[in-house]
Amino acid sequence: MMIMTRAKVEAYLAPFRGKPQRQVPFAAHACKWLLGQLDKPAVDVAKLFERTPPYDDAAEAATLGCMLLDPVAAMQAIQGVVGVDDFYVASNQLVYLAILGLYDGPGTVDMVLLHRFMTDAGTLKAAGGLDYLLEIVSSVPSAANVEQYAAIVQKMADRRGRISKAVEMLKQAYNGSSK
Repeated sequence: MMIMTRAKVEAYLAPFRGKPQRQVPFAAHACKWLLGQLDKPAVDVAKLFERTPPYDDAAEAATLGCMLLDPVAAMQAIQGVVGVDDFYVASNQLVYLAILGLYDGPGTVDMVLLHRFMTDAGTLKAAGGLDYLLEIVSSVPSAANVEQYAAIVQKMADRRGRISKAVEMLKQAYNGSSK
């Protein structure tokens, strides 16, 4: 196996400098192209797998805060827009599931009921405790912008989905498989 270095490519190209295009062999054109590629920054595919997927913690918290401030309006506004998997932060997923559980159960949602529901379910501590629930509620002044917050959450989830599909395609390409 021959290893090409910039010096070897430059040495190969030296006799063709200044000659008309038609007198330069294809290999020399390929070498010129190769030199151009060497100047470009390399994409480290492995690094793509190590990056944190896109998400917006503030938008997730604001969506949940709106759901606690005005559950009926918020649920109507985000119904069919946001699902549990659209939340990236695990604690936000737990809070969202608890809010849905309350909304589908007794039909009313507030901080006291949510706290009790999550305590009984054993998920309050994993979600960050009462302090995190209070932080979520205080993150928004009103539920008026719930649709915009939910749209941001959905947009981030869509981006994560596309990245996941692209990573899967890269893995298949590296493994030589196709689906």
